[in-house]
Amino acid sequence: MKVVEKILIIAALISIPLSIYMINEYVTTYRKIMNTEIKAIILNATFQNEELKMELKISIIAQGTPFIAHKIQYTLYLNGKYMLIEKLTEPIQLIPGKEVIIQRKLTMPKERMFTVWEAVEEGKWMWRVSGTLFTRTYLGETLIRFRSSMNFPPKNTPLKD
Repeated sequence: MKVVEKILIIAALISIPLSIYMINEYVTTYRKIMNTEIKAIILNATFQNEELKMELKISIIAQGTPFIAHKIQYTLYLNGKYMLIEKLTEPIQLIPGKEVIIQRKLTMPKERMFTVWEAVEEGKWMWRVSGTLFTRTYLGETLIRFRSSMNFPPKNTPLKD
């Protein structure tokens, strides 16, 4: 056997366990990402002193393997129009099958209240939360996207003029 053939055989033998390791890592990452359920729900919305205040719940249920979410970022829309964006940077340990609940109290920015007054006029309150959970894997930073929509009018909506 020639030297080149021996080197190729040795390289092939070394690459087999490395390939198995990489496939295992890929499957672990895939389970982590594809089996994570994230929902955002509005629990409460009320007008107080010309401001719209709301309570938002984000529910995360991981499946597969435990991991840490090091950041969550989401954007809130009303009737398709941007309202606010928020970044949560406190690390969250996610354990398979265990629900993690994040509750946020939000006040709609004053500069976005014209969208709220349009919703009052139209009587339409379709909210959408689009976001991303960030985790680190052997691939680098991995993103898990989520989106929830709901029709939720505030409890004490002002009367139309």
